[in-house]
Amino acid sequence: MTETGGVEATPVALSRRPTHAAATPPVTSTPAPADPTGTYTGSYRIDTVQTFRDRFQSGTTNTTSSCTFNISITGTLKMDVANKGNGQVSAHLTATSLEAETARTCSFPFTSPGSGSSGLDFQGPATNIQMGRTNSGPVSNGTVTRIEGFSGAIGGNSIVGTVQRSFNFTTTTSAAGQTHIDSYPSSSASVTLTKP
Repeated sequence: MTETGGVEATPVALSRRPTHAAATPPVTSTPAPADPTGTYTGSYRIDTVQTFRDRFQSGTTNTTSSCTFNISITGTLKMDVANKGNGQVSAHLTATSLEAETARTCSFPFTSPGSGSSGLDFQGPATNIQMGRTNSGPVSNGTVTRIEGFSGAIGGNSIVGTVQRSFNFTTTTSAAGQTHIDSYPSSSASVTLTKP
């Protein structure tokens, strides 16, 4: 595997396990409608800093180097909502995203994985939608972990919420005494989804 900075571009078969979005959904000024059934769409942008770190060990000597990429994560969200009555809904969220470099201190360019998509499901109250998932899997001699989440509330003809993302890629080369970590912390942005 050749890692040139940023996100590894090789397709990975990731395991998927549900998790909970950490953020409390924003309070909407409009109550949820009696029938919130419909398709809600919106777009978002998250700005964060991705850090690229290498640690080399030779005998008893450790050498560490690091640099950063400022990246933007842009995407679209589409949530299909079905009314279950008594303020309860079932929902399926389809998310697409694209990561791109906006600035860097690294001497090499950021490698974008291209666009990606995912889906999340929810059943519960329309005023407290919580969705999340952790994707994790091996890449060559390393491990990639991505966490994504959404929290929000339906009010009127819109869903006001927060979208979250985090990323970590860690690999160790025993023969060279090298540990490589490429990551950005849990980062979020507000988003409003609307329906016609």
